[in-house]
Amino acid sequence: MFNNVYYFIRKPIFIKINQDVEYKISYDNGKNYINIYDSEIGTLEERKKLLEVIIEYQGSHTVDRQRGDAIDTAKYFISFLQKYVSSLE
Repeated sequence: MFNNVYYFIRKPIFIKINQDVEYKISYDNGKNYINIYDSEIGTLEERKKLLEVIIEYQGSHTVDRQRGDAIDTAKYFISFLQKYVSSLE
């Protein structure tokens, strides 16, 4: 697994992505982060789906992760963020 952490900044919003591990957001220029699924962005149902995706990935077999057969968490989170990022200003 790669441990690359990516930051996307639209001040004062910072988004921290460590693919398949954590997807976090900060509303105060990166001082404090919360999980995106714990934020108030989007609907409760959408955020529950994001949490389910993370749990499914974490519960997948290591071999499935290595082969790329585990669920793609980035697809769900990036789609969610694309939908709502412009409203975060």
